[in-house]
This record gives sequence, structure tokens and C-alpha cells, in this order.
Amino acid sequence: MWKIGIVGTGYWSEKHIKAWQFVADAEITGICDRQEDTLNEKAEQFNIPATFRYSDVTVMLDNANLDVIDIITPPETHLELVKMAAAAGKHIMCQKPFARSIEEAEEMVRIAEEAGVRLMVTENWRWLEPFQLIKQLLEESTVGQLNTIRYIHTDYYSPRFAPEEKVPQPFLETCHNCCSMRWVCIGLTPGGSCLVSLNVYMPRPERLVNIRWGRQRYGHAGIQGLCRSHGYELGDPS
Repeated sequence: MWKIGIVGTGYWSEKHIKAWQFVADAEITGICDRQEDTLNEKAEQFNIPATFRYSDVTVMLDNANLDVIDIITPPETHLELVKMAAAAGKHIMCQKPFARSIEEAEEMVRIAEEAGVRLMVTENWRWLEPFQLIKQLLEESTVGQLNTIRYIHTDYYSPRFAPEEKVPQPFLETCHNCCSMRWVCIGLTPGGSCLVSLNVYMPRPERLVNIRWGRQRYGHAGIQGLCRSHGYELGDPS
């Protein structure tokens, strides 16, 4: 049984807590936030006992029975929290954005390696069934040698895309897409010979993103309908 410590009880913590409570081999044995009203509200919502609640990370690391620290706080806090968790010998999951700079990201990786603990960015789309299936079919060479992969994603669910909402500039809501497609394509074309084109369409016309990476060498091959041709249909996300 993995013992989980939650750091941060803001908006995204609800998603994490629900997921941890769904995992049979995991148990939340610590939850921490400096804002005690938010801490208690979230703990009460998910029936986390008062004895597992902390307003100081150091106290939780010293006293709670923990294997993993799940950091769900803003990026400016990540480096210090990773240092503390690693020094306590805890494995670490860290919410994205991972760091404020490449230097901070590299330092966190170094800290975890030197402490002998695992460090993972909480990027979850690669574990979703559609991406798992696509990766499996590609690794099995179901469609042969690929030279170009085009991934098109439409996003209509977020209230941040409502017409009346202001759009931060630049607005890049594609971290899931970039991460999952990079993971799907790892090892397919040694030397970077496959061109990957990522298109993300959102409800408002100014929210079209087109990202490409890799090098194209041999022409074009498509994988449209790959999942459907193998009898797979996406289910109702609800």
C-alpha cells in the first residue's frame, strides 16, 4: 500500500485526491496547506481524518507515514518542495508547469537523482486508453513505416474558452497534446526522421495552434482512422 502525502488543496487537488482514492493500492495519509480553511474544507469533502491534516510541510514530512509526495502548488514553489521531499526520502509527483525555467527543472531532476527518489511530472494523458492503444498499434507496425504523423485535437469542454472570457497572450493549452504525442512517437523513427504535426482546434478562431517537430525524409504516410479500423470507439467522457 502506497502512502500518499498531498501538498496544496487548491482547484487541481480535487482531481488528484479523487484519483488517489480510486487506486486500490494507495492511501492518502497526509494532506497539507498553509490555508487551514481550504485544507479543512477539502479534507472534509474527501473524508480525510483530522490526524492526517497539516499546515506545515516540514511537520508533515517529519510525522506522517508517507511514501510519495504529490505537489499540487504553483510552479514558483516546486523547487523548494522537491528539495524538502527528496531530503526526506520521499518519491515525488509534481504538478505542471514543472518549473519556471529549464535551470530549475534540471536542478530538481539532479536533486531527485542524488537522493535516489523518483520524480515525475503529473502529465496524465499518456495513460488514457486512446493514447495507449495508438502507441501499441504504432509499436506493432500496424501501418508500417511512418514519415509524417498529423494529430488533430478539438477542445470544447473548458469554461476558459467561453466567448466572454479574456484570452491570455499567448494562450497555449496544448501541454497535454505535446506530451502525449511526443510519448506516442518515441522510438518510432530513430534519428528524428518522422515529422509530427500537431493541430489543436478550439471554439474561438484565434485559438488555433499548429506545432511541428522532427525532420521529414521519405514522403508521407497517414494513420487516419487507425483506432476505428481496429474496432475502437471513444466512449462517453462522462
